[in-house]
Amino acid sequence: MNTYPLIKRFSIIVEKVNNKYPPTLRELREHLHRQGFEISERTLQRDIERLRTDFGLDIFYDLSSNTYRINPDNSACFDSLLRIIRLFHTSDVLWRSLKEKEKTLSMVSFEKKVENTAGTQHLEPLFSAICSCNLISFSHENFEKETNLRHTIKPFMLKEYDGRWYVVGAPAGGSSLRIFGLDRISDLAVEAGTFKPEERSAVAHLFDHSIGLVYDAAQPETVTIAVSRGQAKYFRKTPLHHSQQLVADEGEEVIFSYFLTPNRELQRLILGYGVQVKALSPKWFAQQVADELKKALDKYQK
Repeated sequence: MNTYPLIKRFSIIVEKVNNKYPPTLRELREHLHRQGFEISERTLQRDIERLRTDFGLDIFYDLSSNTYRINPDNSACFDSLLRIIRLFHTSDVLWRSLKEKEKTLSMVSFEKKVENTAGTQHLEPLFSAICSCNLISFSHENFEKETNLRHTIKPFMLKEYDGRWYVVGAPAGGSSLRIFGLDRISDLAVEAGTFKPEERSAVAHLFDHSIGLVYDAAQPETVTIAVSRGQAKYFRKTPLHHSQQLVADEGEEVIFSYFLTPNRELQRLILGYGVQVKALSPKWFAQQVADELKKALDKYQK
């Protein structure tokens, strides 16, 4: 079954009901028609109901205005879904361009590096196992310990970071969370055993207050950094973290704040900007960044 038209229809509906001016059912049908979808009112109502039940979107009918709206705050993983929709539309545009213009590839320049697709073949069976709460087993290679061990886990979520995919879960019969890179997994098998959906839901917001793969049980706190005026323009367009807030915009530096748990990945990002970014608070974290800079300088002075 070709699910592409259905997925595209869903994405159009979500974007329209999330608009500043929410549509009536008739306006939504007319919008779909302009996008090439001629569907009945009943089919459209079924689509809306599936978005509610299958994707957890709080799409509701506003009787006072006769319109359909969405409540992002009460919709599970709404931001992630919007990102997927945007990626979907981008790939859709590129695909149509490829079909229409034979020289399209010469107009798109990709980064000249080896694309990391190792392990992506596991995405579909892993996603299915997560949705159905099935245990999975696999062999995992540990590069540091030089071991290749068999694991059976309860898979709770898939996480993408820095071009790689990971599965987050807990050992069967245990609760301590583990993270495994899909590029180091082999002999994946979906087992008959299951786990409770509540266990999966408990880790849904595990990485909300962290950057990268390192999560911490410690409470998040306010982190502030000073950014050079030129670099700050990039930070405004592409925030370092979704909690980014502008604190001060005066002089040669711009101050941003974040509400998260400082970790080594945040430290690495700040160090990567060199003299363009300085950690200000908390003091212990700013000192850690300064100590790393001193260690790096010592290496060049030897």
